[in-house]
Amino acid sequence: GNEKELEKSKQISLSFLNSVAADFYRLLHLDENLADKPIDIQVTSDGLRVTLFDRPSRPLFVRDTAVLTEWGRYALQSLAWMIDRHHFRVTIDGHTSGGRPDRTADYTPWELSADRANAARRNLVHYAVEPGYIERVTGYAATRPLPGQDPAAESNDRITLSLTLSTKPKENEKNAVSADSRPQTVGVALAVKSPP
Repeated sequence: GNEKELEKSKQISLSFLNSVAADFYRLLHLDENLADKPIDIQVTSDGLRVTLFDRPSRPLFVRDTAVLTEWGRYALQSLAWMIDRHHFRVTIDGHTSGGRPDRTADYTPWELSADRANAARRNLVHYAVEPGYIERVTGYAATRPLPGQDPAAESNDRITLSLTLSTKPKENEKNAVSADSRPQTVGVALAVKSPP
């Protein structure tokens, strides 16, 4: 009995996640089967992995910066709505392509990848996502190229968001105090007799 229920629950979750992924592609007016698409969504065992590519044909960021383009802001705004609606927990990973020169001795691909991941986090929070749903923000520079890709390939310039289904209450709901549960101040009148 329990094994069948678990399998059925898993099928419902996968069906739901596939539906959410298809909805996101439709929201952005993207063809899921496009070869050089600016976004890739994979259904995982516990949620979705959304990769936003920083491609020259549709850049997420102003070249060599962590400043989002209009397309980048639009994609993250749409993603924020989806995350908020379905209460996903979020981790954000920033990546750069290999062979990228350091802008300065103090600003390397490590800083750029971390800054881009943080720019994505700030925009998600700005548009709808409760800060408590963001679990981790990491910059990996060029240390994790896509499998089968040349480390210097432009497809390695990307932000990857892992979205996990959550049962965790939203931060503002968790900290909210209802009117009924607030401590009440009760006025007490004392009758004091004055001495004779």
